[in-house]
Amino acid sequence: MAHLKVKETKTDPSARKTWKFSLVKRLYERGYIGSLPQPLHERIHQLSIEQLNALALAIFDLTSIEDLTNRLDRASSQP
Repeated sequence: MAHLKVKETKTDPSARKTWKFSLVKRLYERGYIGSLPQPLHERIHQLSIEQLNALALAIFDLTSIEDLTNRLDRASSQP
């Protein structure tokens, strides 16, 4: 199904980012961390598509809100 969304959003970067944000949010909320606090929700929403991809891949490495916050801090300090 993900490959279909890639095709569907290929020409619309805004739609692709919205879809990736939604996917990452669901992964974290249904996975290890649970419901995301609003400040983290907002920080994740501001990530680039590449950063969202990296965050999706990191789901198995992060087991708490603190881990996620630290990961976002590191991502925001990178150019």
